[in-house]
Amino acid sequence: MKIKIALIVAALIATTSAWPQWAGEGNLAYSNANGNSNNSALAASLALSKESGKWKHSVGLDAVGSTQDDTTTAESYTLSGQTDYAYSADYYSFGAARYQADRFSGYDSQASITGGAGWHVIASEVASFNAEIGGGYRDSELLGGLGSENEGVFSLNLTYKRSITDTTDIDVSYFTESGSSNRYSEAGAGVRVAMSDALGLRAGYLIKQNSDAPLGSKSTDTLTTVGISYKF
Repeated sequence: MKIKIALIVAALIATTSAWPQWAGEGNLAYSNANGNSNNSALAASLALSKESGKWKHSVGLDAVGSTQDDTTTAESYTLSGQTDYAYSADYYSFGAARYQADRFSGYDSQASITGGAGWHVIASEVASFNAEIGGGYRDSELLGGLGSENEGVFSLNLTYKRSITDTTDIDVSYFTESGSSNRYSEAGAGVRVAMSDALGLRAGYLIKQNSDAPLGSKSTDTLTTVGISYKF
């Protein structure tokens, strides 16, 4: 697990130099505790975006892993991409693709393609609030080759960001894909304190839930992270 995460971290570093015209933010958090039990956790993420006229392209990559007494207790990887086309300063359409592999969710993988409409509800120098609603198709592969769930889905994505001070920003997000077999949801919140123009400290909390998780799997996972953040 640690080798996989390390490879992803290296890929994140390589990506920032390979795509110089893209703006983005990378985050890295690690914890290690030793005593009656040995626990370690590593979380890495990268968000990239590029605007060209009325078009905006976004790419995201997330990796999370943890171990307890040399036993893997969490391991997930998420890759997402989206393209927006602005019809006006307030409204846009989007097409998005998402792939997630989480060995402790009960699913081997979940992949979806969606499209819909978005609204810049708030767009100011200190705050932004975007709302997106859409629909599409999702393929969910069960662990152990036990079958798959293929279904149409409804999607909702809400993101809010605000600058509290010159050096402190907060962000809150909610995302869901709902189908007849399962509803997948994520809710997150974070705060970032800048130490320089590029480098900062970030703390975050994330809840992930499958409404109808396969038998033997928990429906809800939570993740708390504290680490470094780099903007470019």
